[in-house]
Amino acid sequence: MGAAFCALGAATAWPMGSVAGEAYWGSFGERTGRIEGVFIRTVSDGVFIGFDEESKTGAFSFDVDWNSEERFELRGFSRSEDSPESQPTRGTGRMFASSEGPLLESALEEIDLNFEAFEKGGATLSRYRLEGETQGELILALGEAGRSFGLFLGDDGYVFGSQAKTEEGKRFRFETNRGDRFEGESADALTSYRLSDGRQGKVTSLLPEALEAEPIALRSVWSYSRKAEGASPDVLHFILSGSGTTEVTFETVVRGDVRSGSWASAESAMTLEIFRLEDDGEWQSQLESAPMVRLKGGVTHEFETVFSGYLPSILGEGTYLAQLNGSDALAAEVEIVANIESSEELKAINGSVLYYCGGQASDHRFGFDLRGEGVASSLIRNVGPGLDYFDMSDCAIDPSLAVYREGTKRWKNEDWNEGAGAALIASRGDALGAFPLEEASADAAIALSLGQGRYEALAQGSSDRVGFEIIELYCGFASEGIQ
Repeated sequence: MGAAFCALGAATAWPMGSVAGEAYWGSFGERTGRIEGVFIRTVSDGVFIGFDEESKTGAFSFDVDWNSEERFELRGFSRSEDSPESQPTRGTGRMFASSEGPLLESALEEIDLNFEAFEKGGATLSRYRLEGETQGELILALGEAGRSFGLFLGDDGYVFGSQAKTEEGKRFRFETNRGDRFEGESADALTSYRLSDGRQGKVTSLLPEALEAEPIALRSVWSYSRKAEGASPDVLHFILSGSGTTEVTFETVVRGDVRSGSWASAESAMTLEIFRLEDDGEWQSQLESAPMVRLKGGVTHEFETVFSGYLPSILGEGTYLAQLNGSDALAAEVEIVANIESSEELKAINGSVLYYCGGQASDHRFGFDLRGEGVASSLIRNVGPGLDYFDMSDCAIDPSLAVYREGTKRWKNEDWNEGAGAALIASRGDALGAFPLEEASADAAIALSLGQGRYEALAQGSSDRVGFEIIELYCGFASEGIQ
């Protein structure tokens, strides 16, 4: 059973302090080799802790993304006595609206494993650090009516978890069915431990104040396109909202084949220009870089040439556009990146890339980085026919959308109003200030709760589609009131 929890992915930082939410007590797995535990769904994400006594495997996942169709992706780690090093854990699943059958189901490492919920209620999950004759972590879920579950991970590879016995009296006691005891003045204030083998020491609660991390924010946006000769490169947009100013650094990379186009004159012609949208609706030029520089390294074949540009800036609140000049005559790959030093006073809340599909299998991508602690209520769209809202003509008819996280496809959509999440997409768009889409439009959209990571949204559709499309991201960091 332990091998099923060793999936691709990277170990991530653990949450600090306590979280509370809706709890599903049950297990992952088949009738034999089950991993018993609890799944707690919080306002923005969720956690899972569990243990299989037969294989002595413990599993823990706190990083859960939920989308508009009640599907989720979880990431964390597992550990067993046979493999004491923490192994990355990844799974996907969905929430059932009906009480019949499993309330949650998940698949880990391409093996279908149902999470069967025996009970449903509320619970609080806390994390503790052990010191003394042994060291390690205790993760404890305390539910209603005395229901509780604990998972202990020792620094020496010791792992054990179980349904817990709790005693209310002069002191609170949590005891595993192996005889490990953890005691304190109350359920949220454990102070000492004594393991079944006699080792003992003190327990320290890891409080939220111990975590010195910045809140989640949109740290960078970028566009990538593969353009033909005579075509204009994609245009990158973003919005800064708030007060004050912040540093924004722009970087550009252009790759091409020296045997095609006018690369001889490109070095003096290509520049990156930044525009700001004024109150009268006109774009005003703000900055322009020096001519791009040809790089001697970084080429992948004999005839490839690479140009690079760099433009630092200080920007305030507003809507901005980054555009590459002087490349229309070239067939090239073009990437434009805006790195944003956001703060509590000034944040990037939106990013997008506008492009033209020229009747071929062109490649248009929009990427972004979220960094910090927490979750952003987000909306990602690929809009073609919906651009009629701006009285634009020559728009693509039927775009679709695929969203990747850390290089792996996670979500996709086509015809936003046909799925179960249409109402959430519409309400999320209203809350985040997105322009409205017609109910019958063939635009693509996905509402997601996104944590820290690197994401990329790809425009997909038929290779013969023609017209303008825009891939866009809307983020809400103060998620109160955003559904």
